[in-house]
This record gives sequence, C-alpha cells and structure tokens, in this order.
Amino acid sequence: MAITDSVELKSGENILREVRRYPLVDFGKYSLAFVLMIAPFFFLFPLMKLHGWGIAGGAIIFLSGLIIFTRTLFLWFHNVFVVTSCRIIDFDQRGFFERVVSQSSLDQIQDVSFHIHGAAQTFFRYGDVNIKTGWGSVELCVPAIFRLRCKVM
Repeated sequence: MAITDSVELKSGENILREVRRYPLVDFGKYSLAFVLMIAPFFFLFPLMKLHGWGIAGGAIIFLSGLIIFTRTLFLWFHNVFVVTSCRIIDFDQRGFFERVVSQSSLDQIQDVSFHIHGAAQTFFRYGDVNIKTGWGSVELCVPAIFRLRCKVM
C-alpha cells in the first residue's frame, strides 16, 4: 500500500509530486547493515567452532543488520512530502509507531527557502527545503531533497 493511498483528495485535486529523502543520505546506515549481515558468513568457521554461542552470536549480528536495514528502508518509504494541486502534505514518520502529518493549503504559503550546507550536499546537489505558512502556524521542513537548483527569478 502506497502512502499516498491514505491521502483523501478533495474534488478536482490531483497529486502532482511525491518527494522523498535522497537515498544517498542513508548510505552509511545501509553500509553498516550490509556489513553486519555479511560478517557472520565471513567468520562462519570460527563461529562454528564456538558451537551454540558462535551460532547465536552470528545470528544476533545478522539480525541486527537486518533490523537496521529494515528500519532505514521503512523510514525512507514513509517519510514523504506530497504536493497536490491544492495543498502540500508532509508525512513525517519518526519511528515504527510515531507519525506526524502536517498540511497546508497553497494559499497559506508565505516563504519557501532551501539550505545547502557542506561539500557533500554541494557535490551531490541535495539540501533541505523549508516552507513557512501564513500566521506562522505550520513550518514544514523537507530534509535532503535531491537536485536543488539555485535559480532566482
């Protein structure tokens, strides 16, 4: 089930774009998960010499990597910024059991700014987008968006 299936669209409203974090931002977490999932297989024979303790330790290391990978992928998939023809909706998944949903109509948007900080963000062309709405009621931050351009009209 896609996250946008839970969006109740008004009459005449269409989903224009779904925006997620740039996957390269989580490269360290994916690398750690990969190393933890592969490590027990490289040390299979030394772990087997330890009998039950070695097998249990290898299984715990593998499952730790699997949990890190699953959590990172889950959060990437469920943290989405939806732009429709009438409003913007920010789904912010903070853990497996906590989600914050913020929305604002396009009429209420006062200021949109972006922030590119550091050599990695400049080289890979991603950064944060900040959206301020009228009356300061909602401030939306969409982190690590790919292909930010510095065009000012």
